Amino acid sequence: MTQMAASAIRFRTVNIIHTLQNLSLANNTLNGIITSRAFSRCSHLHFLSLANNYFSRKLPDFSLGITNLENLDLSNNFFTGKIPASFGWWFLALRFLHLRSNDITDSIPSFLGNLHVLTLLELISNPLMPSPLPLEIGNLIKLEIMYFSSLNLIGTILDSIGKLVTLKNLDLSNNSLFGEIPESIGGLKIIKQIELYQNNLSGGLPETIANLRTLLRLDISENNLSTLSEKIAVMPLKFLNLNDNFFEGQVPEVLASNPILHELKIFNNSFSR
Repeated sequence: MTQMAASAIRFRTVNIIHTLQNLSLANNTLNGIITSRAFSRCSHLHFLSLANNYFSRKLPDFSLGITNLENLDLSNNFFTGKIPASFGWWFLALRFLHLRSNDITDSIPSFLGNLHVLTLLELISNPLMPSPLPLEIGNLIKLEIMYFSSLNLIGTILDSIGKLVTLKNLDLSNNSLFGEIPESIGGLKIIKQIELYQNNLSGGLPETIANLRTLLRLDISENNLSTLSEKIAVMPLKFLNLNDNFFEGQVPEVLASNPILHELKIFNNSFSR
């Protein structure tokens, strides 16, 4: 029996359970190709996880049957190609989308901006073609977690990032982003973690950084940053990494009075004392 035939039998079995609301096939050795009809009769499905398997070929569009999906996890497989347009038009109830560690190419599609109730978007470690962040990301006004590390992103950090006022975790690390960190980042009033390391960012931290009164972790290491605002001292940081930049002058003395700072990394800069 071929792998494709075996997969068809597996999903045909699942597809006859019309009452399914939650389905996890994660952490197995499942393989083969998933068609758009694989779950076409599971119209009540809200949670679907196929994570940590060996599925391959293009990402299934799931355009038939499961339009009420709220949580989709396809991470850690071998899916290829682009993110199907159906994701942005059929999955309007989607709150969690996990696509990390696949072989997805093309670029981050603008139609993801249609997912207005999305709270988590995880695309880490996919070989996207070099491309900027789409402007429509600023439409995800309920987003709490954005994991965009290792995606070959280029261009600048969007000003519209500041519109994501519910954001708690932002990871744009290990890309090729350049330019300055935008002033609008000060709009992230409940952010807890910002990871911008391993990019080509220049300039310094904007003065609006002082607005981030919930920020606990900031990693801006391995960039081309040169200006460190004194305002960094008023933030309740537990972890601060400034390694491998071009900062100079004095290390802000008030950092020493931060009672909850547990880890400070400043090596490979030009600080004088």
